[in-house]
Amino acid sequence: VELLEYQNPALPLVKLLKGDRVGLNHVCYEVEEMEKALKKLEKKGFKIIEGFPRKGVHGKIAFLIPPHTVEERIEILELEK
Repeated sequence: VELLEYQNPALPLVKLLKGDRVGLNHVCYEVEEMEKALKKLEKKGFKIIEGFPRKGVHGKIAFLIPPHTVEERIEILELEK
């Protein structure tokens, strides 16, 4: 579990990631190969949020919007080696 508090909830990226709301923000899944995982998820209807993938604290990250709801966010993480 990672607890987040955005310093500026008015930033567009924070709003896009639903970080300006109280409650569960997103679920993160670790993947072995970022590009392969992204292609597979895109084929299933997930939309990559603009600006991702990019470097995160623990490795390469990407946020996606699942096809079943625009309210949820999914993060995938490829750990740095």
